[in-house]
Amino acid sequence: MGEWSVDSSKLAPGAVGFEQLADRSVGSGKLQDESVNSDHLAAGAVTFDKLAPEVGGLLTDLSGALRTTKLRLAQEPIQPEPPAAPMLAVASAVPGVGLTFGHVDYAFGGIEDRIEVSVSFDAPYADDAYVVFAMADHPGCVCTLKEKSPEKATFDVCRTRLTPAPNGRIQWMAVGLKSN
Repeated sequence: MGEWSVDSSKLAPGAVGFEQLADRSVGSGKLQDESVNSDHLAAGAVTFDKLAPEVGGLLTDLSGALRTTKLRLAQEPIQPEPPAAPMLAVASAVPGVGLTFGHVDYAFGGIEDRIEVSVSFDAPYADDAYVVFAMADHPGCVCTLKEKSPEKATFDVCRTRLTPAPNGRIQWMAVGLKSN
């Protein structure tokens, strides 16, 4: 260094800032590892040609596969296949499995927001680990399982809107192990 040079001993901490640096004066060798993250990148700053070859190749493959799939779906309407056998017949044919279904009417009497509706089964299940589901046929009501036992299931039918007292029918189905 020359006699008129300024070295680091002559600089106060923090004396060199953004305004003292010349444009394009800091190179990649001066950046700390892991110091540049997604917050430092402008939107659109990373372009396809800057990606590693394996990433670019993967994106190209995915783009081609997506384009091919879109074309195939647009040309070939999907036809659902009917099940090989009716599902109820299959479930009821499995040894030891019981399948019960039906419907029960419900009616709200006044301004209550929920009512209980119970369904008794023709034959009890082995335990309360059976699956049961139900739905109400009124758009202003929902049906949820409140409790169940091997002999019956109890549902809460809840109003979702303030309307005149709704009434309708719950459709339900239960599947589980038969009682011996």
